[in-house]
Amino acid sequence: MAMPPGPLGGPAATRPALPRAPDPDVPLPAVIERLFSELPRDCCEIDQLAAALMRCCRDQVDLLRRAYDSDAVCALLGEETDALQAWLEDELDEDWLDGDELDAFKAAVRRAARRLETLPVPGEQAVVVAMRIAADALDRSHGRRFAGVFRGRGSTSIAAGDPFPVCRPPLKEIFRDQLGTNPMRLGPQLHELTWLRLMPRLDRGHQVVLDFTAEDALCDLEPNSRIGVLIPGNVLPDLRFERTGVNEPRFFHVRPKRSQAQQETILGLLDQAEKAGARIVVLPELSVDADIVAAVQAWFEHPSRLMSLLVCGSMHAVRDDQHRNVSTIFLRGGRSLEHFKFNPFYIPLPTDDGTLAVHREDIVTHPSVIRIVVCGAWSFTTLICKDFLEADVDRSLEALAVRMVLVPACSPKTDIFEPIAGILAARNQAVVVIANLANTGADDPASVIIARPTRENPVQRILRSEITPPCLLFVDLAGSHRLDS
Repeated sequence: MAMPPGPLGGPAATRPALPRAPDPDVPLPAVIERLFSELPRDCCEIDQLAAALMRCCRDQVDLLRRAYDSDAVCALLGEETDALQAWLEDELDEDWLDGDELDAFKAAVRRAARRLETLPVPGEQAVVVAMRIAADALDRSHGRRFAGVFRGRGSTSIAAGDPFPVCRPPLKEIFRDQLGTNPMRLGPQLHELTWLRLMPRLDRGHQVVLDFTAEDALCDLEPNSRIGVLIPGNVLPDLRFERTGVNEPRFFHVRPKRSQAQQETILGLLDQAEKAGARIVVLPELSVDADIVAAVQAWFEHPSRLMSLLVCGSMHAVRDDQHRNVSTIFLRGGRSLEHFKFNPFYIPLPTDDGTLAVHREDIVTHPSVIRIVVCGAWSFTTLICKDFLEADVDRSLEALAVRMVLVPACSPKTDIFEPIAGILAARNQAVVVIANLANTGADDPASVIIARPTRENPVQRILRSEITPPCLLFVDLAGSHRLDS
């Protein structure tokens, strides 16, 4: 094999263990040897190699940021990256590297570091910049293939420091001149790559799962793809609450009082949504029960359906002998998923003596899972009401580059939902859809909130006072800039 200015690749096998991050006590010039010695030599998948390089850049980000202040370093960085990218494109046909190819890659990193030292750049800084060169070259040459590596793994749990692929839907083609500022232009890319990122530390105990088992669900969204929100009724008097708990006031088994009537209403609204061409539909939290979910599933799975994704609100249900608030998501192709709410809500309810007391939703919240479903160039997640509001969840969704967030809600106040949705639309270029079951009242909450990554009117809402349930509201993904009913 000819020696390059950099690396290569080879068959998919069992995913190897991740190499450890460089020990800060080890002199940085030794990082190269240690990093490559800890990578699997028989089959090192491209995302694992890129992640090891990114961790080195992350752990020595101060040196990397300082290097970017030098025009000479930036010029050499560009030159070396271009050369290594060209070699990779010519030589690397697979999504993995064997031992010989790893050795060639390591030699390329060493050569880049030696060139940087001639500028002169201190040895430790030269190594970090060389790692960035190698990571950039691999990202440019094979970045679009990172997702394919994960696709072969099906569902993958990721922890802090693990790599994950970034979905990049054709937003420019969809939103055209209405598309807002690209978040990648908001600051230098230090340890991030265009097509791969490292999972940040999550301090609230959430598990993150990447799911590649529904690839075709959103693969063909267009500017005129329609998003629908179904509002089948009100909170009171349409829902039944049951108090539970002895030592602490709690409630569970919230459900529609008139299940059969609610089922007929929802199926009728779904028929209207289908006729209107809705591709994505969201129902509110606690708007269904098990019988309604079964009826909706039968409706959705009819061979004539064109709908791609249906978030069937949520319901109180028992899973594994535990109380849960469950949202069922139906996807084109016959697949369904469930999300369990992890942030309960509180509501004043009358006690036995007639006085009002604040009751907690009687649900289990652990384990709390954020599931990112990757569908071609899009990714989406479903959260239930206060999940969306929990501290750091929005920052986690931003770090994970989630492109669509679908939220069934049942909240008497929605003012805090709107700025969070707007931030995700701006910083993630995400589409956020919130379907809220609410009563009319002094606060006049929104029944629908939709945020999109547009320059004008990025966040839209329809207040509860502006609608008369049951009703269907919809917006085109990009073809119109207002909500219609």
